[in-house]
Amino acid sequence: MGAQRIVQTYRDLVEGATKRTIKILDRQALADTTGKPIKYVDNKISEMYVSAVSPGVKGKKKTIEGLTANKQDAVNAIKTITINRVQLKFRDIETNDVIEGALPSNLWEFSGAIINQKSQTYQQILEKIGAAANEPVDTTRIVDAMTEIIDNPIYANESAVINRAKQQLNKFFNNDYTPAQLEELIKLENDRLQAYYRGSGTQGDVVVSAIVANNLRDMLDEAVKSASGSGVSDLKRQYGSLKAIGNDVVHRAIHSQQAREAGLVDMFGIRTIGDVSAGLAGDLNALRRGAGQIAGEGFIKALNDRDAMINRMFMVAEQGYTGTGSIPLPQ
Repeated sequence: MGAQRIVQTYRDLVEGATKRTIKILDRQALADTTGKPIKYVDNKISEMYVSAVSPGVKGKKKTIEGLTANKQDAVNAIKTITINRVQLKFRDIETNDVIEGALPSNLWEFSGAIINQKSQTYQQILEKIGAAANEPVDTTRIVDAMTEIIDNPIYANESAVINRAKQQLNKFFNNDYTPAQLEELIKLENDRLQAYYRGSGTQGDVVVSAIVANNLRDMLDEAVKSASGSGVSDLKRQYGSLKAIGNDVVHRAIHSQQAREAGLVDMFGIRTIGDVSAGLAGDLNALRRGAGQIAGEGFIKALNDRDAMINRMFMVAEQGYTGTGSIPLPQ
């Protein structure tokens, strides 16, 4: 058997072991929270969020108070997304298809759900503040940021970056936008960023779109912060919880995507491949060793699969907060 086929056989076996373990962990998480009080479910959701998202990005929240507040924001945001799932829309990171009326099953979808739910909450705020929603916002900061890119010698030979910056400079210099239009502008830039991480975008997309999207988000957050009127306070708190976890989820999604793309067989895998190869050649002892190692590696991969953690977290949230369980278990 050729080396390439042996490696693929190993990967297929580990993938199968990983899926079986994930299914067991999903069922266990649902069983552990069935019929439990909301406070118990909240604590479980908080733990699952920290496991899936916070490692590697929680250094910004250095105090116990900061960590506690972030976890509470996460629970509130996840609860809001779960309860409003029927109105949710976000994109599949692989196919770019729009997913509607479903809960996220991975980090990228979680990020998209946060953005979409923020948009819905923001629209509700706009309805409350009335005429102020149609006042143009000051986009000078984006014009200045694009000018800095164009004048920066670092990008002198990066035509894709310069051209995109010029397009955006012209767009925000010559047009006025209202608070009601900010979310749509952010969505356009996020779509460009996702296209880049799917491998179909350009460096101009990732450099310029990231800067424009960040500035638009800041402008949107300022518009929400300044909003006032009857019934606005609860919506602002809802929006604040979604905002508080949004960047951490995006960062973890990017890091996880990069890790998957690196996806080389580790040294444990190399040792296992040797036993699989020998087993396929007739060495039963080697085959037994390989099977045990594959099961062990599948278990480790399942425990560390952040996308599976997100899917499991929303399974528990749906059961705990809505009393249903329509998210299918992995097959």
